[in-house]
Amino acid sequence: MALQKHLQWDCLIGAYVEIRRNGQAVRSGVVEDVMRDSSALWLAADGAYERAIFEAADGHEVWIDARQRAHRDCGSFNPIILYPLP
Repeated sequence: MALQKHLQWDCLIGAYVEIRRNGQAVRSGVVEDVMRDSSALWLAADGAYERAIFEAADGHEVWIDARQRAHRDCGSFNPIILYPLP
């Protein structure tokens, strides 16, 4: 899976992403909600992991599969992949 850093977080609701900090993967999951200014996002609860917030100011980065595309207007996210790849 080829991941790409994504700066415009507000387009990612419903997308499966990987959160990184200092180059290390912190967690992955489905984006449940975001701040309009892309300053923070929430990953949905998943198994043993509770819903969690990740903030850009804390050095978190969002990486997505290269095959997922976000529309420039952010009015509609068209996820090709919603779940982790094997």
